Amino acid sequence: MSHPQPIYTADNCKAAYQLNWSLTVFWNASPPPDSEWLSPLREATKPDGVHLLEHRLTDTNASQFLISTHPETAPPDAVRSVKGRLQYLVRGKIPKAFRRNYGLWSVGGANWNTIDRYIADQTRHHPMADPRVQEQFEALAIDGDKEALAQPRTSGHAQFCYNLHLVFVGRDRGFEVRPRVLEARRAMLLAVASKKGHLIGTGRIVADHLHVALGCRLSESPQEVALAYMNNLAYAVGMKPVFQYGFYAGTFSRYDLDAIRRRLRE
Repeated sequence: MSHPQPIYTADNCKAAYQLNWSLTVFWNASPPPDSEWLSPLREATKPDGVHLLEHRLTDTNASQFLISTHPETAPPDAVRSVKGRLQYLVRGKIPKAFRRNYGLWSVGGANWNTIDRYIADQTRHHPMADPRVQEQFEALAIDGDKEALAQPRTSGHAQFCYNLHLVFVGRDRGFEVRPRVLEARRAMLLAVASKKGHLIGTGRIVADHLHVALGCRLSESPQEVALAYMNNLAYAVGMKPVFQYGFYAGTFSRYDLDAIRRRLRE
């Protein structure tokens, strides 16, 4: 059986995004001061779509970075960029610079509690004139395992927290209020999360857009995650382009950017 061709692809979709990560890597020996390698490392990782924003060396020989990435960059690729290019820069002093394990936390401008409240309030922020329709949207609410999204997970050599806030906007900002279509949309969101092994936190479907908070697998880029949901949601209504050709993806966790920056500057 042939599979339907995706409607939404990396080539035809434009992303709005804020993707930030707190990355900790562990040195095998006392590292040279970052004044020797941080500036060249910043330049070296840019072609990989990885931007180094902050760095701190701890007294336990761990380097803590605040980085930003592009939607097409999977988290492990960002880690390989930083560790691989830094290894090259210090190869003369430390031939085997790093341990294999690392820590990676998604962070955003707001923490998980703030994101949760923002998503949960969507039906109230976008009220419908007909109370019966408003009740219908409230009944579509998704409230999953919110606590799980705040907890670290493990994969291979990583301890990580990889959460995304995704927003899809209806094509031409058209309003959808048909119960059958909206219920199919909700069911597909839950089915895709289950199939992909995603943790699902809070989700709200309103007439012209939807928000969902997810805990993702480490191997997936934010772009892959967003496109998978968009195409499956299109499939649920007969492979129709129900959303605009674009999406918003933002990282978050229990910590926000201000908290991470304060920590790095201590």
